Amino acid sequence: MKIAFRTATATAAALLLSTYTLAAAAEDLPEEYTKRPQVVHEKMLQLRGDIGLPLHNGTAGQGITVAPSAEYGITNEFQLALRHENSLCFNKCGDAYKGFGVEGKYLFYHPENFSLSAFAAPYINNFDPFLLQGRVGMGFWVGMDKFAINGNVGVGIGLTNRDLTKQDRIALNVQPSYNFTPQFAGFVDTGFNSSFDKFGDNWAIPLGVGALYTMDKKLDLGGSFIFPRLIAAPNTGGADLRQLNVFVRYRFDFTQ
Repeated sequence: MKIAFRTATATAAALLLSTYTLAAAAEDLPEEYTKRPQVVHEKMLQLRGDIGLPLHNGTAGQGITVAPSAEYGITNEFQLALRHENSLCFNKCGDAYKGFGVEGKYLFYHPENFSLSAFAAPYINNFDPFLLQGRVGMGFWVGMDKFAINGNVGVGIGLTNRDLTKQDRIALNVQPSYNFTPQFAGFVDTGFNSSFDKFGDNWAIPLGVGALYTMDKKLDLGGSFIFPRLIAAPNTGGADLRQLNVFVRYRFDFTQ
């Protein structure tokens, strides 16, 4: 556990230090959030840091999460990404570091106002016990003028210790967004998720609102407020479960 945490920390630090020594441009990226493709451009690196602050009734501030990620464009249609989902956790979390995923995404259909992508990823959801999950799915984007809808649908299948947790899951994420100005966009996060095991007892529909501000073509700042289980199976959700998220994105263009 400690070795895995130190390795991940050292890797992230080395990545940040090495990339900050290079010039950053990203001049080809659309300034408007609603017009951006599902994958980053060839030889572009996007670093993202997300912080989640739980505001659940009675346990606010417990389980603060930090989720760094990095996306690199191999071509204009294919990117590789290192992702963390609630992996770094502080204040009454149990394990401080739970795992990561390595994702490949291919943009296989992209006419002017619509695009489709496919993605696959192995995810380590926990080290002790070791929980490895395989994920596959499709992403979609449709845009018109200042409005766009981004989303994805995917399934996750547990590959190890299947008797311990409900790792077989389905998830749909949908994000309508609108650029009020070229720099400022608002969005809504919703969707559906559940485990395949006892599907009717574990489903949930989240709902959140957020905003993103593009400082320039290299830097985005944003945040959201979300109810992760606003509508859910009986006795498993409600408005008492809520979270505040803040995030930053920074892009480097290695073609410069």
